Amino acid sequence: MQYKVIHIIWALNSGGAENMLVDIVNEQCKTENVGLIIINNLYDLSIFKRIDKRVKVWMIKRKPSGINPLPILKLNLFLLKLDYFCLHCHNNELIKLIKLNKKPVYLTLHCNGINSNVLSKYSILFAISDAVRKDVLTRSAIDSIVIYNGIKTSELKEMPNVNDNEIRIIQVSRLEHYEKGQHILLKALHILKQKNKLGNIKCHFIGEGSSYDYLCELVKEYKLEDSVLFLGLKNREYVYDNLCNYNLLVQPSINEGFGLTVAEGMAAKVPVLISENEGPLEIIENGKYGFSFKKENAEDCAVKIEEIISMKDSEISYLKEKAFIRVKETFDIRETANKYLLNY
Repeated sequence: MQYKVIHIIWALNSGGAENMLVDIVNEQCKTENVGLIIINNLYDLSIFKRIDKRVKVWMIKRKPSGINPLPILKLNLFLLKLDYFCLHCHNNELIKLIKLNKKPVYLTLHCNGINSNVLSKYSILFAISDAVRKDVLTRSAIDSIVIYNGIKTSELKEMPNVNDNEIRIIQVSRLEHYEKGQHILLKALHILKQKNKLGNIKCHFIGEGSSYDYLCELVKEYKLEDSVLFLGLKNREYVYDNLCNYNLLVQPSINEGFGLTVAEGMAAKVPVLISENEGPLEIIENGKYGFSFKKENAEDCAVKIEEIISMKDSEISYLKEKAFIRVKETFDIRETANKYLLNY
């Protein structure tokens, strides 16, 4: 069997890039023979189970950070035997492992700040946003093709079931505050509390990570125990079913190349408030389809939250409908998957 494309990724842990990759292969396999190679012996079972049975999956089972050369030898011998048109890598360092391949090798740049030393070895680079494209171009003079990340817009529930007695805020990401900025949102809530403007706001965090203990301590320090709840890691089905139950999605990231959760919030008809990173700003077109605050500025975040929850229902409804149409037309996974196929 000849495969149109073989996707390669280090691991299939829980994360935006991993979920999106599964969505991409599931779309591409509807019209093409598609394979997926997972290098390390790490994968989230809930994500793994979502892979369409038409996608051929190979597990190399390398130990993370292992020095045993046999898994890499196995990978290359394996590629030598396979019949395929191209390889599509989802981590920039993977090109270092591929020695025996003579077919085109592509790479998706999933974030800003990627090490550019090996990028010239790839046939074509794809960037998940124009912000990521510009970042790499500035640092390496290597250009890339922008193909936006996509989501399964049809799977997000759109009908809100919001409790009028509460203002419910949701934040979805890894609990790594130095990158995702959850501490900024907590400080913004603290500022609102000090001004006696916290009112009936409840804020839920979905995700897990190394900053959990630190963020819990901040909640205690700010005396936000009655307003903040950490829900832990939830699978995508839970997120897609429950986003519509919130009044506002906040993404306070320090650095963000795109922002899948922003698009997901818009698809669920939830207003979004983002920190001013270029990737998420592309999604909301600099304020046309959502709200933004100055990056790493909790005071501005607090001001914007207060302004949003004070807006008229008619204003919010109009914005939500515009944002919903924007996501459907621009960030659907079918568009993403097909654009990759056209550029192979």
